[in-house]
Amino acid sequence: MVGDVTAGTTAKITITSGLIYSNLLSKFGKDFALKFYMANFDAFNTISNIVNEFNIDCDYRVSSLYLYSSDENSFHLIKNEYDSLEELGVHAKLTDELPYPHKGLGILHDNQGEFHPKKYLNFFS
Repeated sequence: MVGDVTAGTTAKITITSGLIYSNLLSKFGKDFALKFYMANFDAFNTISNIVNEFNIDCDYRVSSLYLYSSDENSFHLIKNEYDSLEELGVHAKLTDELPYPHKGLGILHDNQGEFHPKKYLNFFS
């Protein structure tokens, strides 16, 4: 049985966890950045497929991910990341329509996921 460390959390399942693709492109190039994206995309799909195949009751749902800044001095970082995603062919949207109460500029990634990690892991124990 999984302990209570993850009992009150929600695990996000996403293709990114920050502004990473612009950094990967500039430091390692397009091929590497695409491999990183595909590894995250494959992991996302694997978790989703496992939940569906085994009908795991773990509160899995599709959700959106916003990476944003409220600081105008950081908007260039958001724009650079968005440009990098476009270069890689990764679907995303540059937006200033953020969920309330947030204001600023962000990148919206649709069709991401979340689930209850303890419920997910308890299925396997």
